Amino acid sequence: MSRFKDYYQILQVSPNTEAPMIRRAYRLLALRYHPDRMLGQEEKMIEVTEAYDVLIDPERRKSFDKDYYKQKDVFLYSYQFKIHKEEMLNRSKEREEYYKKKEEEMLKELIKHKEVKREKFHKKEEENKDERIKLFLKIIKDPRNSIEFRWKAKMKLVEIREPTVLPLIDELSCQNHEVRYFAAVALGEIGDLRAVEPLIERLKDKWELVRNYAAESLGRLKDKRAIPPLLEIFYNEQESEEVRFNVKKALETLEYNFEEDKINQRK
Repeated sequence: MSRFKDYYQILQVSPNTEAPMIRRAYRLLALRYHPDRMLGQEEKMIEVTEAYDVLIDPERRKSFDKDYYKQKDVFLYSYQFKIHKEEMLNRSKEREEYYKKKEEEMLKELIKHKEVKREKFHKKEEENKDERIKLFLKIIKDPRNSIEFRWKAKMKLVEIREPTVLPLIDELSCQNHEVRYFAAVALGEIGDLRAVEPLIERLKDKWELVRNYAAESLGRLKDKRAIPPLLEIFYNEQESEEVRFNVKKALETLEYNFEEDKINQRK
């Protein structure tokens, strides 16, 4: 024979408690014993849920009450009229205020706990992000790594986006021309306007590959400040055809009108 469970005692309510108060009591206890808040209380949580499921259902509660009053050796009506109606209402009101206050306190505590947890997560994420940026820049700088491997590192920097802009701008001054071109490509894909002036400087780079990608990235950034230096290279006959071709594509991306420029030159 299974042991009788006093569901009223489990939910800490009286037998005459109405459904709204039962719901409030359940929410409060569920917050207290939820596994996310209190480890090792899974059985208690199951017991509280079981009590709530029975008492919130009118038919199941009626059936439970028969067993309950039989166990307590009292009759339903004698219990209900034992306490004065006004006093009973006052007690119910006090209990409702108590549960409401406790519920608010526990919700505030839960919100505070989540905020602290979120702050710790973001702080750790930022620290990890800085470490990842350093690692990917290290991979790009190492000439022993294959072009494909360094390109993957560059793509990871593009995924991180905003925090990588300043480190990549610093890499535009690196002596290794491959590092400069990786930085120029990444800055164009990230699309941060802080890179415009440093990329304009790279249009004078001694390496053709770097000049090509600097021009391409300036086109992607769509900043009109890049048009005069790009035109200077485009009309420089000593510049290679490949660089001038990339510069022309960048100017077209920047919506520069070549036909209008020709008309102005004739005038």
